[in-house]
Parts: sequence; C-alpha cells; structure tokens
Amino acid sequence: MLALEHLGMEAFWNWAPDTNTYWAVTDELLGDNARGEWALFRVGPGYGLILAGLRLLFGAGPLVPILFSVLMGILAPVAVYLLAERLIGRPAVSFTAGLLAAISPTSISLSTHILTDQTYFTLQCFALVMFVCGLQRRTLKWFLGAGLTAGVALLVRPSGQLWPYLFLLLPLVLPLPIGFRSRRAFWLKAAVTGAVALVMAVSWMVRNYAVEGVFTFGSNGVVTARDCLWAQVESRRTGRHIYDLRAEWIKEDGDQRPPYGEGYRRAGERVLAGFKQQPFDAISCYFKNLGDNVTAPNVYMERQLPILVESLTDYNRAFRRWISYFVFALTLAGLIVLRRQRNMTAFVILATTYFYFTVLLGFSFWQGSRLHYPAEMAGNILVAYAALCGIDRIRAFALRSRGGTRAR
Repeated sequence: MLALEHLGMEAFWNWAPDTNTYWAVTDELLGDNARGEWALFRVGPGYGLILAGLRLLFGAGPLVPILFSVLMGILAPVAVYLLAERLIGRPAVSFTAGLLAAISPTSISLSTHILTDQTYFTLQCFALVMFVCGLQRRTLKWFLGAGLTAGVALLVRPSGQLWPYLFLLLPLVLPLPIGFRSRRAFWLKAAVTGAVALVMAVSWMVRNYAVEGVFTFGSNGVVTARDCLWAQVESRRTGRHIYDLRAEWIKEDGDQRPPYGEGYRRAGERVLAGFKQQPFDAISCYFKNLGDNVTAPNVYMERQLPILVESLTDYNRAFRRWISYFVFALTLAGLIVLRRQRNMTAFVILATTYFYFTVLLGFSFWQGSRLHYPAEMAGNILVAYAALCGIDRIRAFALRSRGGTRAR
C-alpha cells in the first residue's frame, strides 16, 4: 500500500524488467506476441501458465497476479514452519523459523510483484515438506505429491531444474528410515519424487528440441552465464562496460531473433570457449559474485518504498557490513549442531537445500538479496535452531552457576 501510494500502480508493477518477459509468455500461450516465443524459450512455461489462468478467470490487469504473489508470500512461512516441524520437532524452532520467513524483507518485497521468486520459493518448500512426510510415513502418495509440486516449481523457475536429480540422490545418502526393509526398497519408493519431477522437466526439453532444435530446458542459464559471469571476465580484461558487451553479444549471437535455438548454441559456444581461455579469471569472478550475493541486502525495496529510503539505506548498510555475516555464521552453526546431535535427515536435507541455492550465486549479480532468497527456506530453520540451541546452553550454564553458588 505504501508503494502504491508513492509510485502508483503503473510504475509499481512495471519496475522489474523480468515482469514484461512473463507477460510476453502469457500472451504467447493465449494468442500471439512479438517476443512471446523468445520469452517462452528463455524462462519456460510455468509462470506464464499461472498468469494465463488468472487472466482467463479474472480478466487482464496486474492486480490479481500481484494478489496471487501476496498469497504465495503468505503461504511461505507456513511451508517453512511445517518443514522445521517435520525435521526438527521443536515447536519453538518451527515458530521462530516461520516468523523469520514472515518478516523477511526479501520475501515481503518479492511477494508484491509479478515475478517467479515467491511462487517458486513456496512451491519448492512445500515439495520438501511432502518429501519429508514420505520419509516419515513411508507412503507413496507423499513422494508423488512432492514430485508433482517440485515439477511445477521448476517449470515456474528454471533454477530448480537440477532438483529432480537431487531427489533421486537423496535416498542414497539419507539414513534408512524405520519401516523400510532395505536401501533398495527405500530408494525405489522415494525416487518417485525425482522421477515425476524429471518427467515434467524432460517433457519441456523435448518440446524445445521439437520446436527450437535444442534439447534443453531453456536459454536462461547459458545466457545468464554469458551476460553476467563471462561479461564480467571480459570487462576486466578489456575495460569495456558490461552493458556494452551484452548488447554486442545479443546481436552477434542472435538470441532474440528466430531460430532461437541457434542463438542459444552460439551463446553456449561463446561461454565455453571463453572459460577454456581464461579459467582462472572466471573462477575468480565466480567466487567474488558468490561472496557479494551472500551478503547482498534488499536493494529493491528502496525503489519500492521511496518514503522509507533513508531508513532502508541504513539497514542495508548494516546488513552488508555485519548482519549478513552473523546470519551466515548462525546457518553454519545450525548445521554443525545437527551433525553433532546426529539428526542426519535434517542435516542432509537442509544442507543440500541451502548450498544448492548458494552455489548458483556465482553466475549472476546486481540483483541484491533476491538471488539468495530461495536458500532462506533452509537458512531460516538453521538460524532459528542455532539461536535457540545457544539460548538453551546459556540457560543451562546460568542454572549450573546458580546451583554452584547456592552449594557454596
């Protein structure tokens, strides 16, 4: 409401360039759009299908899609709470993790816009909840539900396209749940999650092969590596601005004109050849981006809420200087405590989730905390667990100290 008051609806829902890409996908699915086929190949069909469904049900306009994102933002803390409840089993940890998800500035910011971030977060977190329910209840329906939900999530946001393989690997490293006769029996049932999600991903890859001539989910990953990481390497070497390099490569590779598969191939060849020529510079830029993105504040909210820009700037400065490091330290502490307490199911699932979304950070930049936001579905739980375990230790120490004083 504050953003609408100061920006107006038109400026508010148009502030993110990616929004127009998703609108183009929606137009392509419902009819025709000059950029629709390119956008569909770039980001996949999931979010466009959701927007198309909302348009058919409620008519055109940005308000209902924004309210849908708000709904996803409302459900996100519920998903985090349920995941913590299933993995940790302490009500205080579950409540604290859900509360952290509810007050996350990044979540609040992203859940008011026509972007894939919040929808993906909520769907992927619920997929993890269902997967854990399958582990605990040993029923196929939970693994099936997790696969369908994870499949929808990856169709919404291409960054989730490796999760089917992780769901296939997790039953091989997780502790054997009580009730399963053997590791093979456990894997055959739990692998349903990965298999279902993989079928959904491969189906879209087959479509792209038939239409664009390339067996890939979309061009987003390769184009991001070219326009961000490789452009960063080349900018260091040549002194040219990253924007100038991007504009030149878009024209040369032809990734925004048909046939889009050809542009994708040329972009991939450019990135691969560049990494072979300058591997150490690429690795250096990757780890710089990784560190920058882990500590990045929510820069978008300053544009959303001009009236609060001074306070937000002060908070973002503090987040960059010390809050982000404190949160990261608590995250690692939570993993260490889980390992020491031999809660290996929680340790493996939360570590896999957190570091999966963290590893991806090195390929992009200039988007603030948005890029690391999906890691919060695990990070909030680990922070809550570490903090409450620390409080328990302090209380126990205080009680022992009091007891010793009374004895003396």
